[in-house]
Amino acid sequence: MGRGLSLSDETRGMIIAFHKANYSMSAIAENVNCSKNAALRKPKHVKRVRRPRKLSTQAISLIIRKASKGDTSSRKIKEDLALPTCIAKIIQNEKDNQT
Repeated sequence: MGRGLSLSDETRGMIIAFHKANYSMSAIAENVNCSKNAALRKPKHVKRVRRPRKLSTQAISLIIRKASKGDTSSRKIKEDLALPTCIAKIIQNEKDNQT
């Protein structure tokens, strides 16, 4: 089974615009009237916008420094550093850095 027709420049531009607007692959395929695979084969230079990290690298290093002392709990670390994340995330960072 061979490939279908290649996409026109107009269709390719529409796919890129929908990608930048964070549409799902199925929504792009539906709006552009092409297959999901054609929408997946987007140009390489288009990147998805990802959610920013909740903890900066500086905050992670402060957590590691406080946790390495071994005399404070995760809850105390969160309160001391006024972190915008939950305690489970702090515990996960501790476990990741122990390995």
